Parts: sequence; structure tokens; C-alpha cells
Amino acid sequence: MDTFLKVLQKALSVRRLLFASMLIGTVLQASYWTRWVENPNNPVFNPQHNSLKAAYPCVLYNANRFHDHECYKMWFVTSIGGVDTIYYTCSEDGIHWDEDHCLIPLFGIQAEASHPVVVYDPECFGKGRYYYKIWYWDTAASQSSVVAIRYAESEDGIHWENDQPITQDEKQYLVGDLAYFCHLYGPSSVLYNDHGTNTSGQPLSFSYVMYYDVGDGETPEGSVKRIALAYSSNGVHWVRYGSEPVVIPSGKSVDWDGICRYRASVVQDHAMYHLYYSGSCSPSSEVDVHIGHATSKDGISWMVDPDNPIFYGAEGKSWREDKTYAPAVLYDLAGFSGHGSPNPLKMWFAGSNKIDLTLGYAENSSLDMSSIATVSVDRIWLSKGFVGSLSWVLSGTIPPGTTLLKYQIFRVDFPEGKKLIAEVSPKTTSYLDKNAKENSTYAVTPVFVNLP
Repeated sequence: MDTFLKVLQKALSVRRLLFASMLIGTVLQASYWTRWVENPNNPVFNPQHNSLKAAYPCVLYNANRFHDHECYKMWFVTSIGGVDTIYYTCSEDGIHWDEDHCLIPLFGIQAEASHPVVVYDPECFGKGRYYYKIWYWDTAASQSSVVAIRYAESEDGIHWENDQPITQDEKQYLVGDLAYFCHLYGPSSVLYNDHGTNTSGQPLSFSYVMYYDVGDGETPEGSVKRIALAYSSNGVHWVRYGSEPVVIPSGKSVDWDGICRYRASVVQDHAMYHLYYSGSCSPSSEVDVHIGHATSKDGISWMVDPDNPIFYGAEGKSWREDKTYAPAVLYDLAGFSGHGSPNPLKMWFAGSNKIDLTLGYAENSSLDMSSIATVSVDRIWLSKGFVGSLSWVLSGTIPPGTTLLKYQIFRVDFPEGKKLIAEVSPKTTSYLDKNAKENSTYAVTPVFVNLP
């Protein structure tokens, strides 16, 4: 009887966890990616009581809490005594950030550091003990040298080891004497592909793909800023793609982003890449900076959105009236698993006025619970060595102009994390997992595609 009660208790525990993981999923129509509404309480992060400013955010999310605490982690740049340095903080919902117990400078990297880009992998990138990798701009180094971008590794995202400058290919160098590549302004975005084939001639097939900021001109201060592309098999040694940057401004000062396009955040939605970037009509990049959007099918050739800019500095928002820039965008098909808003498309960005530098938050304005189909798992039981039986019901409103393609079934185990275990027909409403573990939880996500 005791054994039966223990098994029943475990089953009920899994069921409670499962009910708590109501998820959403959709493939967004092209126009959705430019429709944003900012949080009415912006700025959401303003650590003034710690005498800190905040800019250039890098935000990560992990449904399994990164094997430690909160679901959202953020690295940002502050200025102490006129010197840029990188700090870390965390959040449970992506809006309310810990400004007391979890506001920490990074250890083990250069004292003068800016523009952080952090990547997390629960499998430690296939080897070793490091869950995190960082690329950042060493602002004390020469901007005409590749050593201006550095790399380090970490177990917790705070204490870093193996800090070192990246290296570059002798021929396809990241910075050198070519007109486009005179100066570096740090990394913009890094994509990690754990199944990378590192195939020559296919830059997006490499394990690491970096979008980084470059400038021309005699001095870094007067440069036209552009976004270039590089690729790497190990994250340390990089090869530049092509003979020119992949995102180039028009060169016309009458265009809102005609002189500078930089500090981009890249996310992928199935076969489409989306790039959110900072843009300006001035080479100083200190005023009139706004946020734009571009799309690409291959991550190389980009088409700027005609609805740009999606955020404009002169919108009556006093906290960002001078600059609205440095977007950090996350896209989670599962709606962030109930951690914060279920909206699958979120953005954090920097704003400045004549007094302060702070961070704001925005969501896609076209996506709310009334326009997204939801799936809830309604039962599960364990038997015969923890076999998981689950069923679900599709409810809500299917996004307009789309059709249901399939369901994706995820199993979440600790400490392995979230794993796709099956894809089933849209007519299917149940699944039997013969590889369930004692503490397995599940998520079922509907996948929609645009109608022709």
C-alpha cells in the first residue's frame, strides 16, 4: 500500500506541474514583427538608487531556470567614472528586475567592457563545464584591431574564465584596411547552432555566427556604422563573410537610418530571420537614434521593413527622447512557458535623455490571448516505469490568415532541460511517451503557417 501511495503521489505531482504549463504557439505573419507596444511603466529597469545607468542589454530566457534561479537573465552596460563596464541582473517575468540582491558586476573580464552578447547552452556547448559564452567590446583596445572584441566562458554567467581577444582569418579579416572595415564597435548578435556542420561557403551552417558593428572613416567617431557578418567553428577564431557588410545604410542623411545601422538583435522564425537594429541619420550616434526591423531568408541578404522605424525617439516619451536604441529581442514559440507575459515576441531596449540611461520593455501589439490558439494538457498518469500519457484540447482563436500545421511535443526534465520529443498531425490530440522520467513535465505547442 505504501508503494502504491508513493506512485500515486508522484503521478499527482507531475499532473499539477503539467496543468501549470499552459502554452501557446504560432508562426507569426510578416506584419506582426513590426507591431509593438511598449510597457506603460517604462523604463522597467532604472537602477538609480545604486547610482548606475543602463544601456546595451543582452537578455536570455530559459524555461528550466538556467539550472539555478530566475528564468530571465540580463547583462547590460553601465558607466562608472566615465568608464563602461558590464553588470548582470535577473528576473522572474522579464519586467521586474532584481536591483538589490542580483545586481552584480562581471568578474574575470576586462575592466573597460561594453556591448555584451551572451549565449547559454544547457549542454555546455558539447564539452567542458561552461554553460555561458560572452563576446564583448574592449573599449580600451584599438578599434582598428580585432583585439577590440573579446571572448570568455562561465559556469554561472557572472564569474568568467579564459578571457581572451578573438582572432581573425588572415584574408577574410573582420577589421583591416578595407573601406568598410576600418573600425570595430563590438559584437551585435551571436547565433549558436549546436548541430552546425561548419560547411565551407555556407556561413550560417557554422556553429557560431556573429553579426558585428564596423565603421569606415579616418576616426571611429566620424564613421558610418554598418553591420557585418562573420562565422566560426569554435567561437574564438572568426572568418568574415563577403567583401562588404550585410546591412548597409543608404548614406543619405534625409533617411532616419541613412548614416548608421548598428547594434542588432537577430532571431529566427522557422525559415525567416528577423533583425532589429539601431539606426541614425548622424554619424555621432548620440542623438536621433531609433529602432528598425529587417528580414532575410538566409541571414545574409536583408530587406529593410518599409514600416520602419518601429520605435521612434520623438514619440513623447521623455525617458527616451534623445535615443531609442540597442534592442534585445526574444522569440519563444511556447510563450515563455508562463514566465511573465505569454506573448511570444518580447523586446528590451535602451533609452536616453539629457539626464539618464535606462531600459524599457515592449511586446508585440498584435498578439494577445484572444488571437492565439492555446493548448492545455488535461491529464497524465505514470505506470510501467513512468510512461507518460497526455492529451490536449485546442482552444482560443486561430491567428487570422493561418492554418494549423502540426503539434510539437516537448518534455522538460531536470537537469537536461527542454527537448522536442515528437511532432504529430494536427488531427492528433493525444500522445504516449514511453521514455518519461519520474519528474517529467510536458508542453504541447501548436504550429501555424500562413495560408498561401
